[in-house]
Amino acid sequence: MPKNKIQAVLFDMDGTLVDTAPDMADTLNLLLKKNNLTKLDQKIIRPFVSQGAMALIKLAFQSCSIKKQETLKDEYLTMYQDNFTNKSALFEGTNKILSYLDKNNIKWGIVTNKPHGFAKPLLEHLKIYKNCAVLVCGDSLAKNKPHPLPLKIAAQKINIDVKKCIYIGDDIRDMQAAIAAKMPCAVAKWGYIDKQEDASKWHGDYIFSSIDELMQLL
Repeated sequence: MPKNKIQAVLFDMDGTLVDTAPDMADTLNLLLKKNNLTKLDQKIIRPFVSQGAMALIKLAFQSCSIKKQETLKDEYLTMYQDNFTNKSALFEGTNKILSYLDKNNIKWGIVTNKPHGFAKPLLEHLKIYKNCAVLVCGDSLAKNKPHPLPLKIAAQKINIDVKKCIYIGDDIRDMQAAIAAKMPCAVAKWGYIDKQEDASKWHGDYIFSSIDELMQLL
C-alpha cells in the first residue's frame, strides 16, 4: 500500500494501542480468589485478553456451565470498573506514532470490541482521546468484530474510503473484520499473540513487530 494512499489509521485497542492485560488479569484473579480458586499467572492470561471478558471467564472457569459463565462475566465487568485504570498503559511508541499522524494530518481512530463505558474513560485517562477522530466500541453497533460493520462505520464517520484506511490489530478477528470490509490491515505482533500462533495465516497485508516498523509504512 503506497504511503500517499493511507489517509487514516484505525487501531484495535487492547493489545494494540493500550496494554490493558495487567488490569484485566488482576481483575480475573480477584474473581478467582472470591470463588476460592487459585489465581492464574499473567503469562497464561495475557494471550486471551484481546478476546474479551468472556474468553477470560472461559479460561478461568472452564468447568462452569454457560449460564454460570455469563453470570461470572457480569461480575467480572463490575469488578473491572474499579481496576481498569490502575496499571493499563500505552504500548511503547504509541505517543510517537499518534503525534506523527496528528502532525501529518492523517486521521486516526479506534475500533474495539471493548464497551464504550471502559474504552472512552481509559483513553481519556491515558490522554489520547482528544485527537481520536472516531471511536467505535463493542456496544456501539449491532455487530462486533469479526463482522466488518464496525470498520465500515468508522471509515464512514471520518469520510474516508475503506481502501484508503489501514486497520491495525493483534487478533485474528481484527484481520477477518478488515478483510471482510475490504480494508488493508496489519498484524500488531507486539500485542497479545500467543508465541505458538502463526499470525501469517491470518492473511493480513502486513505483519509488524513494533510500532516503529508500522511508522515506516506511513
